[in-house]
Amino acid sequence: MVKGYQADFGNGLWGKLYEEGGRGVLAFTYKDKAPEIKKDDGRNTYRITAKGSKVTQEINGTVTIELDDQDEKKAAKEGIIALQYHSPGDFEVRFKNIRIKLLEAK
Repeated sequence: MVKGYQADFGNGLWGKLYEEGGRGVLAFTYKDKAPEIKKDDGRNTYRITAKGSKVTQEINGTVTIELDDQDEKKAAKEGIIALQYHSPGDFEVRFKNIRIKLLEAK
């Protein structure tokens, strides 16, 4: 099982930041605005920026989460990147143009 920050997307989950195996929901500010920012008939662009204690998520250019995780004992400082498909399914997920860019430490 993968533990740590989980950037969710999908029906009812657009823009949610969850901590798997930890504190649960950390931020869910745009759940009611998802129909306005996501594309139902095409590809969506999901951008996640993690720098120091700050995590920002954007869907199609709209910032959905800005979190500054100041919990010294529980905040993630490192980890892995994983792509997950939730069961039971009955839908298709495709990923395209995944890019990872290391940011300079300050």
